[in-house]
Amino acid sequence: MKYQESKSAKFFAGKGFYLVLSLCLVAIGAAAWIAVSSLSKPPVENIDLESTSTSDIPSTESELQSEENVGAEVSDIEDTRSNVSNTSSDTSTPQETSEPQMTDANTTPVANYFVLPVTGEIIKGFSDTELQYSETFKDLRLHTGIDIACEAGSAVKAAGDGVVYEIKEDPNWGVTIVIDHGNGVKGYYCGLNKKPLVHKGDSVTSGTQLGSVDEIPAECLDQSHLHLAFTKNDAYVSPLELIGME
Repeated sequence: MKYQESKSAKFFAGKGFYLVLSLCLVAIGAAAWIAVSSLSKPPVENIDLESTSTSDIPSTESELQSEENVGAEVSDIEDTRSNVSNTSSDTSTPQETSEPQMTDANTTPVANYFVLPVTGEIIKGFSDTELQYSETFKDLRLHTGIDIACEAGSAVKAAGDGVVYEIKEDPNWGVTIVIDHGNGVKGYYCGLNKKPLVHKGDSVTSGTQLGSVDEIPAECLDQSHLHLAFTKNDAYVSPLELIGME
């Protein structure tokens, strides 16, 4: 008995002590691993891959970092972005922009004043709201110009400076010369002879003869006259008011 106790005491006093200590540490580690593994795993949220856009999920670590740093001020990174105002090599003198210059051929003369193109009595006035009786059509209709009585063959002159915009033969108004007087104003000289004295594109001044009085089909039962109309921005206006005679 004493021999066995003495042998056991020597064993624990020597290498046996470290062996027992190692076994205890192994047992403690195993118990800790069992305890950790026995814990319940956190629930995993189901993700509908069909309804989730892959563009909304950061795919790389750099993308995650860029989203976390949105709006953050970084002072140790050099800003290499170029400013539009600094793209010019010479910033001391601002660049000048010039409006396109119109040549004389493209410049429309603007009438500073107007005169009546023929001398005579006004036998029918302007009306764009009230109906007037038409002797030719035997009905009531608007009259968007004025009729100036004059003999057939009387000279018709431009009421103001401008450019011949159009020459046409209208089934109702006969040969009509349209003059662009500038500032959105166009003059319509209706019922002229079939051989006008100007051509499309010609520049005219106040008093330039355009042609002579002839027939107006839509007003052929009225006495001989010139039908004169004006538009301002494509809307009919009173010729006498425009000329300043009303």
